[in-house]
Amino acid sequence: MNNEQGAMRQERFPPSAFSLPPLVLSRARIKSFLACPRQFQLRLLERRPWPRRPLSADQEARLAKGQAFHQIVQRYFARLDTAVPPHDADVNRWWQAFQRCPPPIPAGDGVRLLPEMSLTILVPGFDGRILLTGRFDLLAVSDTAAHIFDWKTGRPRPLSDLRHDWQTRLYLALLAEGGQAVRQVVPPKQITITYWYAAAPDAPRTIAYAAAEHSRTLADLQAIAAQIEALTGRAEWPLTDDLTHCGSCPFQVICGRVSALAASDEPVEWEPEPVAAQLEPELPQ
Repeated sequence: MNNEQGAMRQERFPPSAFSLPPLVLSRARIKSFLACPRQFQLRLLERRPWPRRPLSADQEARLAKGQAFHQIVQRYFARLDTAVPPHDADVNRWWQAFQRCPPPIPAGDGVRLLPEMSLTILVPGFDGRILLTGRFDLLAVSDTAAHIFDWKTGRPRPLSDLRHDWQTRLYLALLAEGGQAVRQVVPPKQITITYWYAAAPDAPRTIAYAAAEHSRTLADLQAIAAQIEALTGRAEWPLTDDLTHCGSCPFQVICGRVSALAASDEPVEWEPEPVAAQLEPELPQ
């Protein structure tokens, strides 16, 4: 091949044409990176296989029941059959609580209800190399406002904790940046998220958004993306200093931390991953 042919081939197929697919960050993946960059590298970038720590029978049952409840509520808003298996007392109780004390869902001719709505956007400033994604249990949108709803079957959490949780921050930012995908751009001050707990159906937790908070969240997400890109290419990413994260990590042997603290037996709650992030199995969150 002469120099002219080589130049033509390089022009026709620039390096960007062979670039790697974008990295998709969900709430679970953001938490994984912040908890331990090394786990994030092994699990999501190198895709190392691992033996999962088996869940207890109670945890397995809790996950299955949480999934069943989410499916019933999804079918309800999709106007489909919502029959509950009569032998499942917990799911029946949660569903009865939902019907008795439903969350404050907006009503009116101009409101659209979108169950199990997934939304994926680009991280601003990264030219499509890193994406953000999330899936809302229910999204209610109108011409002037948007409201995210999330159903929880686990232990109710204080509003102050939820306000700083990455699920809240990510979901609100996703809708503020990608609202045009469902109707139109909605200003942050007209976006809210409500957590409805089956254990406290009469006390839903609602969090409002604001422009200043959106700016802070975007800056934090961009900082996380920049940290990930800065580590790309390193043979080994940093390990966490908090050994409590190592107790349930399947990579203890690889990292030399088999003597870490025992894994927690805290109840786990079913949480689906958005389609854009379903590239490998996820540990329960």
